[in-house]
Amino acid sequence: MLRVLWLGWLSRLNGLFQDWHYDGTPRLSVTPRLPASGQGPVSSRTDYTFALRHTFALLHAFALLLCVIAPLSAQAASPHTGPITVWTSIKPITLMLKAVGGDRVQVQTLSSGQKDPHAQALALRDRQAIAKADLLVWIGPEFERFLAKIVDPQSPRQLALSRLPNLQLPPGQADYHLWLSPNNLALALDAIAERLIQLRPHEADFFHAQRLAAQNRLAADTARLRHQLAPLAPIPFVVSHDGYRHFVMAFGLNQLAAVSRLPEETLSPTDRITLEQHLKRARCLIVEPDDRRGRKLAAAAKLPAIVLDPLATDPAIDSLSALFASLERGMLSCLAHPLEAPSALQEH
Repeated sequence: MLRVLWLGWLSRLNGLFQDWHYDGTPRLSVTPRLPASGQGPVSSRTDYTFALRHTFALLHAFALLLCVIAPLSAQAASPHTGPITVWTSIKPITLMLKAVGGDRVQVQTLSSGQKDPHAQALALRDRQAIAKADLLVWIGPEFERFLAKIVDPQSPRQLALSRLPNLQLPPGQADYHLWLSPNNLALALDAIAERLIQLRPHEADFFHAQRLAAQNRLAADTARLRHQLAPLAPIPFVVSHDGYRHFVMAFGLNQLAAVSRLPEETLSPTDRITLEQHLKRARCLIVEPDDRRGRKLAAAAKLPAIVLDPLATDPAIDSLSALFASLERGMLSCLAHPLEAPSALQEH
């Protein structure tokens, strides 16, 4: 708008210039003002038009300068024109950012899922990229231990989802796979939207609309899973990695045991005996994509090894809905799987 006003003024000045010849004489007849009685002689018309012509020239140059400065000033007043640059620790958080931020965010993920997200080595270029980013979203120091030493928990440029209020946590040892709980996932979507709005207040309406759409999709996905899994909830199963208690609590499932909490953990003799008893009752053993130890254990126990992908390592999992659909297929494959060994019921 400012630029349009200056251009209009410039047009008016050009109109004034058109009323004068280049030699300084007016195109229209100008009647010189006679001096009043007792005053000195009137200045020559040549001096008068020369001064006026140079005055117009200065105003013309000033107007041109303002036409250049105005758009630059407007751009400087609104520096946030590109997408918000965000780094995430794991792909499920990336899916949250895409659900809420859409094309207004540019997201990079530290962990591809092929490495242990709890103890991943952080390259120097990743450290530099995180330092330049507008925002880092992660679970927290309990989950991504490799980030705990370089991230200031008080920084406004980071968002630790494990620190959100009103999270619903399963009983027992802490489980930070928060995104597997629809209730906690809804809280995370809200928190991410609010942080994006703080970074781009002028795009608040867009982020509010994106959040509402994401919440509606999550509600539909949750209702479908409850309908599918409710009849199978009493059927027992065992997981290789202890990372499903949020999902189990949300849908009332019957997880008997977990082989380990972390890949480096080993079982004590007492724990082995207890695990063997649970495996005899279980319908299946849930493993993750690269879990070779879990597959061997399932083969030894003569149980089907059902692969779930909670970290969304499969490229086909490109949204939160796709992630929950993948978990749904895996759980139905496990719980609806026919028993293969009669001994599996001997503990009932």
